[in-house]
Amino acid sequence: MNKENNIMINLQNKLFLSINNLIKREKLLAEYFNIQGDYKMVENFYLDLIILADDLWQILERPYDYESLGKYKAQITQFYEENDIDLDIEKLNPAKRKSKLEIISDDISWANNGQWIDLTNDLYIIRENYEIQAALKIASKNLLEAKKIYQRIIGINEDLIKYIDDPDDKIEKSKNLRDLGQLNELLGNSLEAEGNFSQAIKILENTFDEDMEISINYNLAKAYYDQAEYFRDRKNLDKAIVSDKKRSGYLQSQQGKIL
Repeated sequence: MNKENNIMINLQNKLFLSINNLIKREKLLAEYFNIQGDYKMVENFYLDLIILADDLWQILERPYDYESLGKYKAQITQFYEENDIDLDIEKLNPAKRKSKLEIISDDISWANNGQWIDLTNDLYIIRENYEIQAALKIASKNLLEAKKIYQRIIGINEDLIKYIDDPDDKIEKSKNLRDLGQLNELLGNSLEAEGNFSQAIKILENTFDEDMEISINYNLAKAYYDQAEYFRDRKNLDKAIVSDKKRSGYLQSQQGKIL
């Protein structure tokens, strides 16, 4: 038992450190983009600071320096006031606000390539640590906590897509949405689950990359399979048949392309 506890503590500490490292990185980048006058990026990072600070308590279940969390909220409140943005931070959902900010990777002016590499590396590390944490929550049958973590994993992938627009991250986001759909189905959240499966399909149907075509279509086939299984479980056989046909179409399209 002591060995298992030590493994859990070690995993928790890795996640804690990865979140703290990302907080430090994003504080610096918020200051940089503020100087550059790129206010969408400033808001994006301030909102993420609030989300990450909150994660340290909600997911890690340990005390956090709420003075810092209050500071981030004060900073973004000041930012909204200075830019005549009529939003109340106390009533704001930072994750939803972040998802509405239209940030395109090609338009981002980075301080230097090193900052870009460091930030994306931090995001990949935290994503990996979150995935381990989610697996542990699922293994312990704590599905509600696993759901929270999957929502954050999806948020990390959304950031990566904004910053580097890599098809691999879109594929990962699609997988995460399918996993979240299965969790919601187990939790009895049918409408959320159906939405997750639909989103998992939509993101890949809007992803175009010749070099990744096989992987994209293979994952689309898997997404349609999961959707078909969901409809079968709900006794909606007509929709299940439609999803199965689309799955078969994507698999057939790849025949002869895989050596």
